[in-house]
Order: sequence, then structure tokens, then C-alpha cells
Amino acid sequence: MIACFDKSLTARMFAARALEGVGAAPAAAEFLRYAEANPKSDEGLAAVRALGYLRIPEALEGLLGFLGKEDLPEPFLREVEIALERL
Repeated sequence: MIACFDKSLTARMFAARALEGVGAAPAAAEFLRYAEANPKSDEGLAAVRALGYLRIPEALEGLLGFLGKEDLPEPFLREVEIALERL
């Protein structure tokens, strides 16, 4: 999936924005699952970033859910906050 795994930040951003109009709910669910399973990886952070471009309730609720978890690393939580600001 380009929105998480492409090396180009710009490509990931545009891919995530494009998902908002086509199949955003399944994409949000997949990003949330991947981010939660890989909170210390660059791809996990990219999944969180992508959620910030999906302006749907599922993305918002999932990102808010991460804030209540104490076992997540600080860089991950920072990325969650940035994604929430983007929404």
C-alpha cells in the first residue's frame, strides 16, 4: 500500500488523501491495525500519518483511542497528535 510503504513522503501523502474518497473506512481499519501492531516502526508511524488524511469518524476514533494507551512510544504518540491536528 503506497500510503504506508512508499519511500516518498509526498507519494504517501497523496495516496492517503486519495483514499478518503474511495474506501476510506476499510483503509482506516487497516491503518489502525497496522499502526497498533507496529508502533515502533517507520511504517507504523506512516500508518498513523495516513489516518490524519482520512476525515471519517473511524480514523478520528481510532487515533483518540491511541491516546489512552500507556505502552506506546513517545514518537508514536507525537505522530498521533499531529494526525489529530490535521483532521
